[in-house]
Amino acid sequence: MMIATVEQPTAERVKSELGPRTEGVTYYNPTGTFDVLEVLQGEEARKALGRRGADWAVRVRRRHTGEVTVHCLVWTTSDHVLVESGPATKVRTADEIRTTLNTAPRKLTDVDCDVLNNLAEVAAYQSTEAVTTR
Repeated sequence: MMIATVEQPTAERVKSELGPRTEGVTYYNPTGTFDVLEVLQGEEARKALGRRGADWAVRVRRRHTGEVTVHCLVWTTSDHVLVESGPATKVRTADEIRTTLNTAPRKLTDVDCDVLNNLAEVAAYQSTEAVTTR
């Protein structure tokens, strides 16, 4: 007879799965650029997702459409922070983004261009010196 065990969420596992996503972070991946509106945990996350097994979730806004969704997708190497949260928000400069992109073993893609456009949009609201354009 097999007995199923349920893994209890640990703070370390949740932190690893969430990655650097906290309220106020802007990140991008191949599916788009997102603003983290809220991090949900426990019963609040399960209710928002409609799933009994969820330990955490993030409520995000897609930058281009304004669509707000809730998901519990783990942080991967395809995800990249554009804007960190906190009182001293640091906007990455276009040069920093270009350096990051140039170290990747691929050519500049449409997603990469989208990142630079979004960075310029973020910078326009937070600092006039944060972005230099080509």
